[in-house]
Amino acid sequence: MEFFKGDKIYNFMGKRLPFLGFSAILVVASIVLLLSKGVNFGIDFAGGTLVQVKYEKAAPLDKIRDILNNTSEYKNSSITKFGSDEEIIIRVTTSSNSVSNDLGDEIRKILVDTGNYEIRRVDIV
Repeated sequence: MEFFKGDKIYNFMGKRLPFLGFSAILVVASIVLLLSKGVNFGIDFAGGTLVQVKYEKAAPLDKIRDILNNTSEYKNSSITKFGSDEEIIIRVTTSSNSVSNDLGDEIRKILVDTGNYEIRRVDIV
């Protein structure tokens, strides 16, 4: 079985300039994106608190976002679905300052009006 004919010549070096230009464009574009958008560090690198909440029915994401945005401590928190419509993850960039102050209890008090739910886990990084 012969994949390449022996007398065929592939001129890779003849195509070096167009591909060098294409590679340079990609490098410049990635540097521009890095400088303009910045690096989005996750909670693993930036630190913070992650709270997983499970609702009995579909989680009211808009209502939760409004409530947390109106609270000064949780203004920049991120609320996303986790697996299904009933589970959400709340990522808070700051962690509680004292060990006696439980963030799970604070979130439980804030989200009282959003329906029946349980807090599954609270991870502080």
